[in-house]
Amino acid sequence: MNKLAVVILAAGQGTRMKSKLPKVLHPIAGQPMVKYVLNAVMGLGEEKPVLVVGYGADLVRQTLGDAVTYVFQEQQLGTGHAVLQTREQLEGRAEAVLVLYGDMPLLSGTTLHTLVRAHETRSTPITMLTCVHEESMGFGRILRDAKGRVIGIVEESQATPEQLAIQELNPGVYCFEAAWLWAHLPRLPRSPKGEYYLTDLVGMAVAEGHAVEAIQVEDPLETLGVNDRLHLAKVEEVVRQRIRENWMRAGVTLVNPSSIYIDATVQMGQDTVIYPNTYLQGTTRIGSNCLVGPNTIIRDSTIGNDCRLEASVIEGAIVENQVSIGPFAHLRPGAHLAEGVHMGNFGEVKASYLGPGVKMGHFSYIGDATIGADVNIGAGTVTCNFDGIKKHRTVIEDGAFIGSDTMLVAPVRIGARARIGAGSVVTRDIPPDSTAYGVPARVKPKMGSGTEAASDADPSPHQTNKEKNVEDKELIALAIEARQKAYAPYSHYRVGAALLTASGKVYTGCNVENVSYGLTVCAERVAALKAVCDGEREFVAIAVVTENGGAPCGACRQVLAEFGPEMRVLATDVSGNHKVYTLRELLPVPFRPSHLLGDESGEPLD
Repeated sequence: MNKLAVVILAAGQGTRMKSKLPKVLHPIAGQPMVKYVLNAVMGLGEEKPVLVVGYGADLVRQTLGDAVTYVFQEQQLGTGHAVLQTREQLEGRAEAVLVLYGDMPLLSGTTLHTLVRAHETRSTPITMLTCVHEESMGFGRILRDAKGRVIGIVEESQATPEQLAIQELNPGVYCFEAAWLWAHLPRLPRSPKGEYYLTDLVGMAVAEGHAVEAIQVEDPLETLGVNDRLHLAKVEEVVRQRIRENWMRAGVTLVNPSSIYIDATVQMGQDTVIYPNTYLQGTTRIGSNCLVGPNTIIRDSTIGNDCRLEASVIEGAIVENQVSIGPFAHLRPGAHLAEGVHMGNFGEVKASYLGPGVKMGHFSYIGDATIGADVNIGAGTVTCNFDGIKKHRTVIEDGAFIGSDTMLVAPVRIGARARIGAGSVVTRDIPPDSTAYGVPARVKPKMGSGTEAASDADPSPHQTNKEKNVEDKELIALAIEARQKAYAPYSHYRVGAALLTASGKVYTGCNVENVSYGLTVCAERVAALKAVCDGEREFVAIAVVTENGGAPCGACRQVLAEFGPEMRVLATDVSGNHKVYTLRELLPVPFRPSHLLGDESGEPLD
C-alpha cells in the first residue's frame, strides 16, 4: 500500500469568473493555474494525482493529458461529494489522502510537504492547514476551545458576528487518514444548499474524541484562491514577482523588474540582461550574456548566447549565437537566423533560414526563403513570395550581394557571389559570379566575352539596327546630324549625341531646353532615356558634338556609368575633330561596379 494519495478538486465551473473556460484552466504567467498545483504536489505521492473534474472535463483532459488520473463528478454537490467520487479509485491503495483545490496556484511544495510530514508523525484522522489573515478571502473560520484545540469550522455565510472577527481561516487543504475518510464521507450531513462539505468532517472527528491538528501557513499569500478575475489578477501579480525574484537569484539582471513579464515556462542563462517593458512568453529559451529589450516580445522562441535583441517582436523563431536584431524588427514563425546574423530595423523574416554572417538591411522582408552564408541583403529588399494562390521559395546562395530596393519575384534563385544592382526586379534565376540589374533584371555580360545583353523588348520600329562594330566616324556623323536637328533658334548650348548599345542599336538625342525656366536636358541623357525606354541596359559607346568638342557634363557621366562604365566616349566638334576617352577616365571618382549596388564610396549599402 502506498503511503499517500493526492486528490485535487477541479470540477467547479467558477461562475464568478464569468467565463466559458473552466476556472482551473485560466492562465497565470503563461500556464493554466492547475499546473502550479500539480507542480506543488510533485513527488508527494507514489502514483499520479487524482483530479476530480466536472465542468469542461474534456478540455481539462486535453490540456493536462496523462499527467493525472481523472475522476468525473457528474453533479457538483460540494467538496465532500467530490472526494467521495475518488473512493473507488483510491480505497485500500493508500494510508493517507491529501486533498486540495485546483484553484490555489500559490501553494508551495514545501508547505504541502510540511503538512504531510506533520500528519505522519501524529495519531489523528485529520491534519489541516490554516492561515491568519486580516482579509477573510471568503474562507471559513477555525473554532478553538479554551485550550486552543480545534473543535470545528464555521462557514463565513453561517458565522456569527463574533465568529466573523476570528482571523484564523480555513483554506481547505487537508491530509486525512484514508480508512477513517472513506468510512466517514458517506455519513456527511447535507447542507441547506443540498451539498456535502469536507469541513463537517472536522466536527465529526472532534465528536468522536479525536484531536484535529492544524498547521499554520507561514505566508498567508500561499492560500489565496481564485474565484473571480480580481483574484486572478492578484494571484498573477504574486506569481510573476516570484518568477522575477527567482531569475535574479539565478544570475539574470532585470532592469526595473516590475516592468518585465516572464512566463513560468521561460528559461534563461546567466549574465543575460532584460530591459524594461519586455515580455518573455511560452516556451522561450534565452542563452547567456544576452541583452534583451527594452520594448521586446519573445514568444515560443529559442535564443542563443551573446545576442542583442532590441525593441522587436520574435515569435516561433530560432536565433543562434551572436545575432543582433532590431530595433523594430519582426521574426515570424519559422524564422531561423544562424550565427552572426545582423537584422536591421523595420525588417521582417517569416519561414526563412538566414545563413551564418548574413547582413539584412532595414526595411526588408524575407519570406519563404533560404539564404546562404555571408549574403548582404540591402535596405528595402523584398522577397515577393505570394502569387495570389500559393507561396513560392527564394534561394540566395553563399556570398551573394543584393542591392537596395531589390524585388525578388519567387520562385527564383540567386547564384553564389552574384551581385544584384539597386532597384532591380529579379524574375529569373541569376547565375553564380554574375552581375544583374534593371527592371526586369538582366545579367551584365563580362567584358571581352562577346556576349550581348539579354533583352525582353522587341526591336523598336523607330530605331535602326546597326552592327555592333559601328565605326567611330559613323557615330560622329550621327551625332552631328542630331545636333543639326537641335532647336537652333532657342538653344544656347547646341549639343548632339549618338549612343550605341550592346544590342547594336543607335539612339540619337539633342539638348532639350526651356529658356523661360532655365532648364536643360542634355543630349546625352535624351539618347540614354530613349535607349532605356526601349529596354536597353548596356551601353558600348557615345559620340557627343559640341562647339568646342567638350566631354559630357558630370551629371551625364554618372547617368551613363549606370549602363556602361567601360564605354567609349567620343568628344567631337562640328568639324569632326575628336578625342576618345573611356567613361571611367571621366568619372569624378574612381568607378567600380559596386557603385551600382552601394554608395559613391563603393562600400556596400546595408
